[in-house]
Amino acid sequence: MGKVVILNRIDQSGVFVLPGGLTFEAVDVILLNGIPVEKGNYAAVSNGTAIDVFGSNLDSVVSVILK
Repeated sequence: MGKVVILNRIDQSGVFVLPGGLTFEAVDVILLNGIPVEKGNYAAVSNGTAIDVFGSNLDSVVSVILK
């Protein structure tokens, strides 16, 4: 299993930024409150440096497992 990284939310949106130097290509699994997010429920944005997680809310924790 790859490294797990908790993402930071951009403002009050559902967009979460990847840490410096990482892009969406390095992501294996996206987790919303510890549960894997199915494809179609998120999108890479900002040239792959952030992820829009459609089902998130203000108290959601979004993390990723890296490849």
